[in-house]
Amino acid sequence: MLGFLADLEAQGRAVMIDLAGTAEPSRWIGAEEAPLYAAAFAEAVRARPPETGPSWKLLHPDPLERGEGIGEELSLPWGEGRGEGPEGERPEQSALESIVRRFLQTHALIGLDELTARYPIGPARATDLLEGWAEGGGLVRLEPAEDSDAPRWADRRNLDEVRRLSIARRRRESVAVIPEVFADFVARRQHVHPATRLEGPAAVGLVLEQLQGFAAAADLWESDLLPRRVRGFRAAWLDEALASSGWLWRAVADARGEPRVAFASRDFAGPWPEPEASDPLTETAARVLDQLTCRGAAFATDLARELGLEPSRTRAALEELLRRGLATNDRFDPLRPGAPAVAEALARASTSATARPPRLGRPSFRRTASSRPEGRWSRLAPAGSGAEAAHLAWTAALLDRYGVLTRETVALDPWAPPWRDLVPWLARAELRGELRRGYFVEGLSGVQYASAEAAEELARRAADRPADRDPVLISTLDPANLYGASAALDVDLLGGGTARLPRSASNYLVLCQGRPVLIIEASGKRLTGLASASEADLRAALALLPTLAGPARRVLKVETYNNAAALVSPAAPWLADLGFVRDYPAMTYYAGW
Repeated sequence: MLGFLADLEAQGRAVMIDLAGTAEPSRWIGAEEAPLYAAAFAEAVRARPPETGPSWKLLHPDPLERGEGIGEELSLPWGEGRGEGPEGERPEQSALESIVRRFLQTHALIGLDELTARYPIGPARATDLLEGWAEGGGLVRLEPAEDSDAPRWADRRNLDEVRRLSIARRRRESVAVIPEVFADFVARRQHVHPATRLEGPAAVGLVLEQLQGFAAAADLWESDLLPRRVRGFRAAWLDEALASSGWLWRAVADARGEPRVAFASRDFAGPWPEPEASDPLTETAARVLDQLTCRGAAFATDLARELGLEPSRTRAALEELLRRGLATNDRFDPLRPGAPAVAEALARASTSATARPPRLGRPSFRRTASSRPEGRWSRLAPAGSGAEAAHLAWTAALLDRYGVLTRETVALDPWAPPWRDLVPWLARAELRGELRRGYFVEGLSGVQYASAEAAEELARRAADRPADRDPVLISTLDPANLYGASAALDVDLLGGGTARLPRSASNYLVLCQGRPVLIIEASGKRLTGLASASEADLRAALALLPTLAGPARRVLKVETYNNAAALVSPAAPWLADLGFVRDYPAMTYYAGW
């Protein structure tokens, strides 16, 4: 190499110089660059001995020739005011900027210390150059690295190229896992798996945060979604979260008139769909809504008194506002079973208490029905955030829920924006390095985005799957269920084809390590043990059947198992061991409540 450089110097094509005040003073430059360096670093640059011949002449031209053409030739394209200097700009300044600019264009990331070590430039002058170019848009200022306090700088085109290469590399590094691994990952992530189930009142807020925006039937929340995730769940814990933790619910009636309910924090920017009903509000509902708008949160009895309405009419108006997604309550009582009857009883008690004259004598400390705590009603204003804030809010909520977003996982949430609306924001997040794009789950759509944490966890689980085989009982309507009709994955059968599994409140699925082993339909009337499951897995799955019993369902009757009468099926002795009794031709379980 040295011989080659010596030949170039002899031919007048290369020059060896010293730049005083730099970390490595000795360096080779092209002969045509010598006047540029001489103009930029007049006091620091000098040729190596002998100081005669072509090198000396190139570095020390005639003073009348030194600045000829330099300012015109080296005009900067970066920024306004610094890239195209005013007429009369000093040639040495233009030459210096040209050399530094070229250094930045040929390196990915540069720190201030690297620049001052390479060229005889003071920190103040170097900072001025860098910040000026950054203001012009040609240079990007990056945050300091983890092991440094100083910012880094990059040419915008270089930075874009680095990002493209990094994205391409991350995409190639993604590991596609089989569907069972992803299903087990989601069950654990959403705390449906016994190993990750939560405990205590504070856990309710954590679950609501992860299920933010998910719409489900009102009774499903307290009968299944929350109890499956929080051990020993109590309805009072949900009321506490609504009253003190900044959570609210919104209900919108579906085509059958039944309300679907979703929870969200009060600052959730994602808009929710408006009800399909186009009929105008009744006069009473409109008056109540205006009063809530002007007054703020209020009890139903206070609204009735202030508007001069009967309590029953006021509550009917609130029910109308509830089903249109226009009003909410800081308790879940209005959506619980029997809520209308309780409201009527409260209204009658309130009316009778108002009409009854006060009694003299010793006061009674007995608590009456009207003294039961009642939640306050408030108006739900429509989301006023722009499209960007709304889509970002939904993207964050869905990523927290699933870790990996695809067309299929987004479709599991009935109120989420369509996939096509979220893709542009996901692509931008990938460019910023916040998400990864790749093929993470086999069997799902090719365009998939994942958080770095989820991608790494899936890769780890693919290499080393958990050893536990705890069965997981999950409702087909649960957002953690990825199997069945209108879901992301199919339930494959050994004989070919897939099992038909409608998403219904009465249908359940039992998973073992993310793989379906038992289908439960019609609240246990029809059972299907999948042929791919072992006897041990099937018996463990059947052991979860009694957990479907409760105060509202004291009798569980299994009529068929794999299309055969339960009493003569292979599952009959297993069910008998669980407490089921012969009920020809079925097997029945009587809960001891």
